Amino acid sequence: MFYEYAMEPSVISTWERARYFLDAFGPWNGRFLAKYPKKWTRMVYDGLACGDLEKKRIEERLARLDPRVFSPRANAKYDPGLSWLNNATSEHGHTPFRAILAVGGGCGQILDPDEVDDHCNLWRVESGGLVPRDATSFVAKVELLLRASTRVVLVDPYFRADQHDKRQPLIAFCRAFEGQSKQMEVHFSDEPRGYAQCMRDAEHALPRQLPEGAAVTLCCWRQRDGGPRLHNRYLLTDIGGVKFGDSIEQGEPGQEDHLSILDETSRTRLWENYAGPEPAFDQAGPPQQFVGLARGRRR
Repeated sequence: MFYEYAMEPSVISTWERARYFLDAFGPWNGRFLAKYPKKWTRMVYDGLACGDLEKKRIEERLARLDPRVFSPRANAKYDPGLSWLNNATSEHGHTPFRAILAVGGGCGQILDPDEVDDHCNLWRVESGGLVPRDATSFVAKVELLLRASTRVVLVDPYFRADQHDKRQPLIAFCRAFEGQSKQMEVHFSDEPRGYAQCMRDAEHALPRQLPEGAAVTLCCWRQRDGGPRLHNRYLLTDIGGVKFGDSIEQGEPGQEDHLSILDETSRTRLWENYAGPEPAFDQAGPPQQFVGLARGRRR
């Protein structure tokens, strides 16, 4: 669903290539561009050898590039004494990219940019698909999105902290970014159980189940007359978003759910509805934060 690519800076050598490849990246397209090395953009600028007009167009396009297209690579090594491709191949051996785009490529997972199109298996990305209804599979599909995000919002109207099947995906998402500074929230409806009972359940269940130090804020909403329906299930972040076809919960073996990447227009609207300064719902009560105490637990 979300994939990370490394692209040799010299690939962006013409306006046509810049337009094609830079437009192809972004969480809304399911593709992240590894910022490898950290000075990748500067290397593109420094390597441009085309005419002045074309160079200016490329530079302007790079300046407008949405920073959300990039995925961070913690502790990635880069030796300036080696070629970019040698470095990328070494990094791929440590933490694999889906593919490496490099001039003159065409072997294995190294793709020649002139040969890349949506018929290429390593380049083609499906916007959604069926996924086993288990927490591990959910995390595997959105791990890159979680890694790139700072604030993560789970929207499940019928979330119940006292139920194992509802709680497991939340625990798994928290474990996916242990040791990282992330803001994790769960947004749900006050119906049918009511705010007070939901928070009592959470106080009893979450601290002893969440990973040690993981902080989760629960936000309980009440639907407004004439307002949006509080019904569908989403994973929304400050970077991108995913819709769950059924629910964000652990299922029985053999069960599947359909996950799909949200287009950016929809994600923005939903983000404003739940996490913006003027939410589309009324608070059923003040948000409450719960901090995990489960040291080393892998349930």
